[in-house]
Amino acid sequence: VTVDFSVNDDANEFFEETYEGTLRRLLAAPSAPAVVVLNNVFYDTGKNAQDYHNRIADHYGIPHVSIKDTIFPDVESGKIVRADITPDNLHPNDKGHRLVADEICKLLDSIKEELEKEDTEGRGRICGLHGSVTPHRESMTAGMRLSQDTGTQANRQLIYKGHTEMPA
Repeated sequence: VTVDFSVNDDANEFFEETYEGTLRRLLAAPSAPAVVVLNNVFYDTGKNAQDYHNRIADHYGIPHVSIKDTIFPDVESGKIVRADITPDNLHPNDKGHRLVADEICKLLDSIKEELEKEDTEGRGRICGLHGSVTPHRESMTAGMRLSQDTGTQANRQLIYKGHTEMPA
């Protein structure tokens, strides 16, 4: 699941809580989806909410992609013409979506490489981004701890902002 709320949110407590709630519900889903945070950007100003979204994502060990740090510098420098990738400085067109998708693919490829490296080094095997692992092994990103539960389901211990139980 790709979560993209980074442009229209303001940096305030209400948006932080609702954003965290969305991530917690995704992580609690019975299907145990892999979750990635996408930080898109206003293509004219570079404004987005990635600082506080990434802080929450990092706490839960959710990897994230920053369009502000990858594509936007090329827009600012003129290497990419803004009008070629967005009609309104906010929503990408087909070409813009292709650039964003490429950044997500780079992230997923790097995660896959890291998991394969860990597997060949005999440090355990992870099935999917948030799947089974050896008991109490730290995930590859800080903040999310996975433990073995009946050999197939990941048990997430989530405690950001004092929350200790998963939402229903």
